[in-house]
Amino acid sequence: MMLDDLDDDCPDCGVHPNELHEPGCDRERCPRCGGQLISCRCIYEFAGMDWDRLETDHPDIYRDGPTPKMIASWDLAWRGRRIRWPGEIHGAAECREYGFWVLKMPAGDVRVRPGTPGAVEDFETLLARCVWDVEVQRFVLPGSLAH
Repeated sequence: MMLDDLDDDCPDCGVHPNELHEPGCDRERCPRCGGQLISCRCIYEFAGMDWDRLETDHPDIYRDGPTPKMIASWDLAWRGRRIRWPGEIHGAAECREYGFWVLKMPAGDVRVRPGTPGAVEDFETLLARCVWDVEVQRFVLPGSLAH
């Protein structure tokens, strides 16, 4: 069983499968790191800023977010790599491919084999065991990077 049915519209911004998310959508993945685009650190790192020193070194940006210049620079470099909505939660296909499944239980998640009744994709294991491959724009098992 999948968390979302294939070919569903994005539950946040409403785009159809294979369309780009609307700006600010909380479901859009960062093409650089695979994390949630609206909360990842990549735009700051791309601008040469140390995330751990952002509050001290750039208090206005820490408080207000990226400047229009930072956004324009990021967009110029990465807009062609933006990830389209796949019709299901990003990473679900990788969970199925790698056999990452979990049963949601009141006492905590139980990792199970593929095909276990009631199991759903195990995103926690995906993030713990896989790395983001920027070239193929998906999570891959270590050692299987495309480049």
